Amino acid sequence: MATSPSSPSSGASYPSSLLRMGPQTATPKGFQFSAEAAKSWLDSEFRAYCAQDMSTWKLKKDKDGRHIFKKDYKATGQEDTKMPLMWLRAVVPVSLDALYQFVHVRFIEESPKWTPTFKAGQILDRVQGPATGGLADEIVVNYVQHKLPLVNDRDFLYFTFVRFFNVPNPSYPTDPTPTRGIMFGNVSTLHPSFPPPKGFTRGEILKSTVVLQEIPGNPNACTYHWQQQLDIHGNIPKKLVSDDQADQMLKQHTALLKALGCP
Repeated sequence: MATSPSSPSSGASYPSSLLRMGPQTATPKGFQFSAEAAKSWLDSEFRAYCAQDMSTWKLKKDKDGRHIFKKDYKATGQEDTKMPLMWLRAVVPVSLDALYQFVHVRFIEESPKWTPTFKAGQILDRVQGPATGGLADEIVVNYVQHKLPLVNDRDFLYFTFVRFFNVPNPSYPTDPTPTRGIMFGNVSTLHPSFPPPKGFTRGEILKSTVVLQEIPGNPNACTYHWQQQLDIHGNIPKKLVSDDQADQMLKQHTALLKALGCP
């Protein structure tokens, strides 16, 4: 472990900023983050997933049994933000193990099949098991490039923190049977050796959390929860950002189902 100070940045309430503040832990290739802030954020995301409190969310889209909600900041007493926080709730009719292999283990190889905007990517670093210090089961540093609508190409440099768990599925509150699940916490990072290449603007994953969990009594299907808040940078109207993000999340989920061979 290596430590060094990090200065606060604007928008410090976002995990992408919080992870750059305070004493820093470094991966083998020098990608730094605050382990304390990461643990606090991941614990909070898992508690929120288990609670399934919908009181501060508004339904934005409902298509083929898939629901996209938008965070209602006014209901929480906070000021609204240009970067909307969206939540996709759906079901994927495949086993947890197959879904994990497809969306994580083979992420780079399979992404062109189910992420319509994906151009290229690579895994830059990986930490597993005890080397994570108990923070997660795995920590991965990803670099991806996307061709986005409305704006020029964007690239993203980010951590993925992976945690496995076994608790009752909160989408089925009347069934107390614990089922296996996996949480992926994604958040942007910085590194001087990886600036955006020519022709790209560096986007920021303020937070993106995906939770996959087996459905009680049906090991061949999973609930699929995806919360995402991006700052792709640029002078884009707030409503346009919100509408496009919801559309892109639905398109990506549709492409995922098709790539998995789901009916």
